[in-house]
Amino acid sequence: MALQATQLMDRPDELNLSLMLGLGDRHGPAAIEWIVDQIHTDLEVIQQRRPVIRKSFTDGMVADFGAGVGRHRAYRFPFSDQQTLPRTLNVPTVSTRLCFDSPLTTRLLAGLRTIGISSLLRQLAVREVVVRSFGKVHFGGNAVAVKVDAQGALIGKETRVECRLRGHHQSDLTAKAAVFAALALYRSELPHGVFHMEQVFSWNRMRTWLGQQVDVDIQVNGQQV
Repeated sequence: MALQATQLMDRPDELNLSLMLGLGDRHGPAAIEWIVDQIHTDLEVIQQRRPVIRKSFTDGMVADFGAGVGRHRAYRFPFSDQQTLPRTLNVPTVSTRLCFDSPLTTRLLAGLRTIGISSLLRQLAVREVVVRSFGKVHFGGNAVAVKVDAQGALIGKETRVECRLRGHHQSDLTAKAAVFAALALYRSELPHGVFHMEQVFSWNRMRTWLGQQVDVDIQVNGQQV
């Protein structure tokens, strides 16, 4: 989706990627542990092609995920996209953010980070309790949504591109994306070497593979494309 956004502009200047996870979905233990471990950490982002250190779950930005999901405030989170996309897509500034379908939970975690209590997650006993709680409490839904906000220029004019994806069962969608990549490696003529997905696959090809499991819309300056 980030690739698609940049291809709709002559010059991409900034990408903001937001992910919303449903707390009612089933997430694996390793995924829960990783998320909990990243709530109180520092992360490196690329701004104007320079590395800058920021704190996770700070610097909230409202992301409009579209019909059925709406607007949620998402906070900085150390997904690897913000490290790779500046290089693979040649974008000077990239950031990634996370929120949950429960705004209360998202605000609570951001508040704990602001006042410093989230540092308690570094204590093993506290961490284990929080990980178990995330694994057992399912008071949200199973929706997942991704939003790409891109800013840049097209034919010399400032341009904004918005790409939205909405679906359910994040783990299933992630598995399907992994199968897509594996089959493509097996069946397709791809260049030799190590590449990120946006370097070898178009969004349209991935979108066809996901089929009816996701709802996608793409807008340029508010106009559907």
